[in-house]
Amino acid sequence: MYQIIQAKVATIKEPTEYYASNDSSAIEFCKDMASLSQESLQILTLNVKNRIIDRHMITLGILNYSLAHPREIFKACCEDAAAAFIMIHNHPSGITDPSIDDIKLTNRIVEAGEIMEIPLLDSLIIAKMNGSIKHLSLRESGLCKFSS
Repeated sequence: MYQIIQAKVATIKEPTEYYASNDSSAIEFCKDMASLSQESLQILTLNVKNRIIDRHMITLGILNYSLAHPREIFKACCEDAAAAFIMIHNHPSGITDPSIDDIKLTNRIVEAGEIMEIPLLDSLIIAKMNGSIKHLSLRESGLCKFSS
């Protein structure tokens, strides 16, 4: 007698031709987020050469708040076999100043990334005010402690 066994085989996504080598290139890839009327947290998963594998919307919140958990972030990273990732969220207010929650979440994700060995390269806030897009890098600002 024969038995049928089903197995799920993981597939590796091919990276795009786009690189996220710095905060400006990541922002350019996600500039459409600046116009959202709700807060959204998204990630760019990256391969070992910092080529973008995929862009994932992790959560879509309300006007000024978006609930995020490391579980959903690292699920996307693991599914893409990412070597690293960049986290981006928008501020519909047009002001890029990070909140205490923004800083707490980023520090929590940095710690989780160290454990998972999938480092968070940067956490970016993007906003649009008076027609121009601006952003803040939490790595460059020094407000969060990133792994080297």
